[in-house]
Amino acid sequence: MNPFPSRRALLASCVFVCLSVVYTFAQTGSVSGVIKDANGEALSGISVVLLGTSHGTATDANGAYSISNIPAGAYTLKSTAVGFQSQTQRVTVPDGGDVSVNIGLSTESTELSEVTITSTGIKDEIKDIPGTVNIIDATQIRESGAQSVGQIITRIPGVNYLDEDGRGLKPNIGLRGLDPLRNRNLLVLVDGKFPIGMTLYGDPAAYYMVPLQQVERIEVIKGASPVLYGGYSVGGVVNMISKRGSREPQTTVDLSYGSWRGATAQVTTGADNGKFNYFLSGLRRQGDGYRDRADYEVNDYTIRLGGKLDETTELSLYLNLFSEDSQTPGGLTQAQYDQNPKQSQHTSDEFFAQRFSTALSFKKTIGQYQTISTSLYGNYFQRDWWISYATPKANGFLRDIHALGNVTDYNLTRPIAGHNNSLIAGVRIHTDRLDDINVAGADKEARTGPTTGNKINTSFIHEFYLYDEFDIIPSLTFAPGVRYTSVKYKRDDLMYKAPNSAIFEGRQDEITSDAFVYSAGLIYKIKDHSRVYTTFSRGFQPPALNSALAPGTVDAGVDLQPETSKNLEVGIRTNPVQWLQFNISAYGMVFDNKVIAESGVNKNAGSSLHRGIEAELELGSWKGISLFANITKQRATFTSGENDGNILPNAPTDLAAAGIRYKLLFNEDKLVFNLSYNYVGKQYSDAANTEVASEDGKLGPVPSYNVTNFTINYNRKHWGVYFNVNNVFDEKYFTLRWATWNGIIPSPDRNFLAGVNFKF
Repeated sequence: MNPFPSRRALLASCVFVCLSVVYTFAQTGSVSGVIKDANGEALSGISVVLLGTSHGTATDANGAYSISNIPAGAYTLKSTAVGFQSQTQRVTVPDGGDVSVNIGLSTESTELSEVTITSTGIKDEIKDIPGTVNIIDATQIRESGAQSVGQIITRIPGVNYLDEDGRGLKPNIGLRGLDPLRNRNLLVLVDGKFPIGMTLYGDPAAYYMVPLQQVERIEVIKGASPVLYGGYSVGGVVNMISKRGSREPQTTVDLSYGSWRGATAQVTTGADNGKFNYFLSGLRRQGDGYRDRADYEVNDYTIRLGGKLDETTELSLYLNLFSEDSQTPGGLTQAQYDQNPKQSQHTSDEFFAQRFSTALSFKKTIGQYQTISTSLYGNYFQRDWWISYATPKANGFLRDIHALGNVTDYNLTRPIAGHNNSLIAGVRIHTDRLDDINVAGADKEARTGPTTGNKINTSFIHEFYLYDEFDIIPSLTFAPGVRYTSVKYKRDDLMYKAPNSAIFEGRQDEITSDAFVYSAGLIYKIKDHSRVYTTFSRGFQPPALNSALAPGTVDAGVDLQPETSKNLEVGIRTNPVQWLQFNISAYGMVFDNKVIAESGVNKNAGSSLHRGIEAELELGSWKGISLFANITKQRATFTSGENDGNILPNAPTDLAAAGIRYKLLFNEDKLVFNLSYNYVGKQYSDAANTEVASEDGKLGPVPSYNVTNFTINYNRKHWGVYFNVNNVFDEKYFTLRWATWNGIIPSPDRNFLAGVNFKF
């Protein structure tokens, strides 16, 4: 495979690089200040934008914000967030001058209008996006008491989270009836740019999730996401916005201890003086786990540095180092689960992982309306998994993954003939290599041995996209978009033997596939408090490399193409009064070209239909009390083959969540109580929808379950304490039957956690 980009990719990259060096010599200034609530408490994560421009930011942990590189002139400054009343204010920025604007927000509103900054760089109020977008902000994360992404993301409608032994180490998130296993049908990004999966498209399985303690907010974006984000985003995108340094220097130490000797220690420090910012985090997690053979040790270190080279240029560096050493207890038979769900039949399995990732990002503001940003990212992931269940000897599945990519966006936010317009043009170039090695150990405890398989899988991907938002009239916005993707896979099987041959002949195969997708959205504004939207889009999921280059498939002359979908979504967002917010959306997705196996040959011959309704309600603060609730009714079924009409595996038809929060304020002290509830309906583990559970636990239904959690948080200016109770009513349940892991994967019973934090 040619390791260099194609001529088209190189030409596009050159165009964007040339754009990035364009200058304007206009004088610029800045706007800065602090945002507090009615009680004088600093508010973090509040979105602040200059309307009609590409300038915007969010407040830090001390409520401070700063927007620089602003051309001289008059602007409207708007600050918004869930749970607070939006506020606008006219400001005039002089040549080379700074303006200080401090803002107080009322807590009596639940208007859904905070800003989401997507991978496209487009800044929009949520209520003005022609698709379903949900945000879990910094305050909700901090006050929830959640310790992992899985514990809090279920408050978003339509999310099906499959737990693995209660440790939150490996993500399994599904949206809109798509299979959650290893996030293979979901795109998870850090800061809208950098994928966390092993590879981007060839094998997107994720074995790493950003620790919740390092997340500022979580964005879940549906609708037109295939155009904005690419493959594996048909169901949606989860965007993890990482923390940055606060305006005032601050160091935090957080220590917790809970059931099964689960201990977490984290130290963070950071600051932002307007010219240079830094954020450093060190996290250690360890414990015995809920089950036998479930010990784990995790280390996660992050460094984020950022600075302004001048008034229009920003540069940032992200570094992350992660390691995991954990036992994997695997599945249980039905009898074992009924007798004691804590036991394990995998007596020697162990998982080792190391991950290093980095990103260098550059952003240039060109005048009042233009920005260009480019990010170079890379990661190395080593995953060694030793499994000995099926044989008396350990088998090592060893993978080394190297990835390198670039994302470049050009954003023009400038009125056209008096109509607001925002255009984004972008390119992604990505390559990765996966070394896939199998080793046979001499016994169950072996961690070395002779090599029994050795494959080198490589991918090269280039993508181009355009997306625009144009106000036809002030109350009606049209948002079209297109995206082109080309994927080239190559496999070198160094130990391939032909049928009936004892000689390692080796084998090399490659395949190229491409996809063109589009979206068209409309949003109609009913006064200022309500929006009606609809989006029609075409999505795609490239074939997995292992499927596309399977020897039987290649020898049969089959060129697997991407799975495609046609998607329609309609919805309403409204907050008719300040204390009430209601959102409802309905969707339909028709999948074609789904990959199925027939007589050892993979083919594009399957199809499925996904449809559903997602609704959420939030009631604002009344004497410190606030509530939320959401419900999802969905049905994802096969529409071809022997399983026509059956429900897809791991796709519950019913999902619901609800919660109540009570907050008491005493001067600078804050006491918060949270009670949350999550319901997941019945699921099936197989395409045949087997109703009677098999004795080995691998097949059968996954019964519905209810989980209730309770947390208390007490915070003062320089310290705080918290106490969590998970699974309050001690429900015995499991979320998954997994044939690969030999049966039922149990979930934890009632457990406790207590912690303390200090701020300096």
